[in-house]
Amino acid sequence: SDLRRSAVLLTRDLATYTTWRFLVLAAALLVTCAEAAGSVSPPAAAAALVLLTIGELLERTLFFAAMCSPGMPGGLG
Repeated sequence: SDLRRSAVLLTRDLATYTTWRFLVLAAALLVTCAEAAGSVSPPAAAAALVLLTIGELLERTLFFAAMCSPGMPGGLG
């Protein structure tokens, strides 16, 4: 099925992107939680914003790279 093909792409061919996405997300989450506690400087908050943006760009890359395009209708055979 299409979901299975996407899952295989994410865990095999795109595993590096997937790993980096979750690592960046974890780092941004740590900085954001520290910011919510009130113990982060403005440059660290800016770094968290940059990390979140990078994570979102990686997520979009993964979404469009893992899409399985349907075959042409009425194919040969």
